[in-house]
Amino acid sequence: MFDRLAGPYPRAGPRAVIATGCLLMAGGWGRLSRAAAAGGDAPYAAIAAAAALGGFGATFLDTAALALAVANHPAHRGTAVGVTKAGLGLSGACWATAWTAAAGGGGSSGLPVASLLRGLAVLPPAVALVACAGVNRVPFIQAD
Repeated sequence: MFDRLAGPYPRAGPRAVIATGCLLMAGGWGRLSRAAAAGGDAPYAAIAAAAALGGFGATFLDTAALALAVANHPAHRGTAVGVTKAGLGLSGACWATAWTAAAGGGGSSGLPVASLLRGLAVLPPAVALVACAGVNRVPFIQAD
């Protein structure tokens, strides 16, 4: 989907992958949030499917960012991959730290797990959709 659309429409390929990832993340983590708020009363298969859906959505966003970085910087692929993966890892660390701080150090006295899952269903897709406006695949021209 990324490369097929990116050829004739440089902005459409990455945006389609990002939008698909956002929908999958919102659906998967949103369903897990509802199951956690209901006391985890959902069937195991439904919880596993929702977790897989949210995970696939996150993978779509990760892949779009990585493919776009490599496509836009072909002469510096290693650096592009390293910086992209470091940024994605750092964002996960920041999210976990913010959650732990908001939860009061963890445990049962802090925020419920459903709020974390609701945050995962809303915040990353919202940020990705806003950032999607600036996404573009730059055509590469080799200068000799």
